[in-house]
Amino acid sequence: MAKLYGRPLNYFADEGQDYDNLSVLHRAVKDLSDNDRKQVLQFAEFLRKKGQGAE
Repeated sequence: MAKLYGRPLNYFADEGQDYDNLSVLHRAVKDLSDNDRKQVLQFAEFLRKKGQGAE
């Protein structure tokens, strides 16, 4: 099935949702400038740290 649909095997398992999220993120940032990518990375790090503090 993976070959038929052009998706990795984990797409059809529980990890598929994570793969989809990463695919969407990759498509969203691939055409950004280097500076904009750095800002996206900084924001992602901010969210990760914020989430750790909430626990």
